[in-house]
Amino acid sequence: MDVCSFAGMGNVLEQDKQQQVLALGRLGWTLTRIGRATGVHRVTVGEYLRAAGIAVRGRGRPGESAAKPAMSG
Repeated sequence: MDVCSFAGMGNVLEQDKQQQVLALGRLGWTLTRIGRATGVHRVTVGEYLRAAGIAVRGRGRPGESAAKPAMSG
């Protein structure tokens, strides 16, 4: 990805920071973990990953399914 791919975003990260964010996203790191490692806010991290077509990990652990329904009766 180059800078012009992110032209619609308010603040554009420096090229090296963009590459760090995208590389960590490809490794499956969470938004919070990428943010802490790079100093980029997690919302911004998510925007960059989505713009690059990289799947964004949701909350919870990988492989966890949705919550089971509560027992009735």
